[in-house]
Amino acid sequence: MNLKTGFSFLIAFFIFAWQPVQAGLCSNFFQLLKNKIATMGSSKNRSDWFLENPPQQPKREIALYVSSQGVQVPTLFEGIDEALESGREFIIRSEHPQEYQGMSGVLQSHLVSKEDLVFTKNLIDEGRLEIDWEDRGRSYNWFRTILARYLVRRMDLAGFHAELVKAARIKNADHYASASGQEQSQFVSQITFSYWEYVKGINRTVIGDSSIPGRYHIVSDVFNEGGNFIGTHYQMVQGPKGDVITSWGPPISEKLKGDTASVISFYEKVRSLKRFDPKHPLLVEFQTTDRGHIFLQAHRTRDFKKAPFQLSRSPREDEIVAEAVRGATNPEGLEVELVFYPLRKKVSLDPSEVAVCDVHAHAVNLLALEIAASRRQLQVINNQASRVFGDFGGHISQSAFFKPEISLVFPFEELLGNRIPRKITRYRVRVYSDGIKAYVSLVTP
Repeated sequence: MNLKTGFSFLIAFFIFAWQPVQAGLCSNFFQLLKNKIATMGSSKNRSDWFLENPPQQPKREIALYVSSQGVQVPTLFEGIDEALESGREFIIRSEHPQEYQGMSGVLQSHLVSKEDLVFTKNLIDEGRLEIDWEDRGRSYNWFRTILARYLVRRMDLAGFHAELVKAARIKNADHYASASGQEQSQFVSQITFSYWEYVKGINRTVIGDSSIPGRYHIVSDVFNEGGNFIGTHYQMVQGPKGDVITSWGPPISEKLKGDTASVISFYEKVRSLKRFDPKHPLLVEFQTTDRGHIFLQAHRTRDFKKAPFQLSRSPREDEIVAEAVRGATNPEGLEVELVFYPLRKKVSLDPSEVAVCDVHAHAVNLLALEIAASRRQLQVINNQASRVFGDFGGHISQSAFFKPEISLVFPFEELLGNRIPRKITRYRVRVYSDGIKAYVSLVTP
């Protein structure tokens, strides 16, 4: 309710209630008024403040907001000098206005570890400050060199940031901008950086389901006893206690298994904050530490749309049962042309394609995939679910599963009689999904 509407309401309400007030019912009037004010901007109809007021640095600005609401976040430094003076390890995180609602997770960030600081000091002491331009963005030696140049003031802060932007452009931004339809220069000019305390722990992501109330998806990094990353673990859970429906990937510790309820509580605390739409399945990345769950970032996925039916029948003989499901069709099902991209076929994805099978080999243009994900009606991930969620960790694979309207994981060759096309091929498919299970079949001409 805006100011003008609110003022009109108060005038009308006062006129309406004036007679009861005169009759000695003043307390009733003020109680009614109090109740009406309390319902203004209620969560039921609350919009997303960050959509109406797009942040220029989504990670930093949203973290500052949730921190002000009592959610733990890492220390956010004002700049690189404050981060260096802290004596702590820190992360230089890339920022772009499109990351909250749109493309996310494609620009490079940099961890500045104690080893980096020691190495940088040695570079300064030895006078080794020449930049290997061929190495730009490809290794930490390049990064340590530009950090050393900044520390001895052979490079100012603008130059330091410019080098970070150039590294990001080499890896991602050129393709990212062209695939988005945005002018490259405009895209690059909006890249900035924020400085965060590095918090050790287990990196995790939680997302509310887009069609089943009370359902959550939790993705956790997994490390071996030597501390080496070995993959990601995926859980689909239901209810406030986090009853596990299914899971894939390398096993997680008993401690993590036992904290599912706290993850859900943390998630709901974040997305119920007044500046978020509490109905939207927000993607929240966080770090699980000895201090509890530490918020890292949030961005939007697909609006919630409750499944309109329950798929109670058994699959027909010509139907494949998906191993992992997110999103629901209507009871009549969805019939659509699906484009299949073969293994290791490097292609430029057409963002206008609404049903695609292309995430199976990491061989497609993942940047174009990130851009296209939220525009897709159907995303088929051709693989076994255990491999998808065990080996495909990261922002882009998560976008492929959580941003399209419907996402399904199953070995696509089973739909074709255990054969895989060697060229880009189009198929007519029919999908029935209630958000819990899904059946897929080919539509014969």
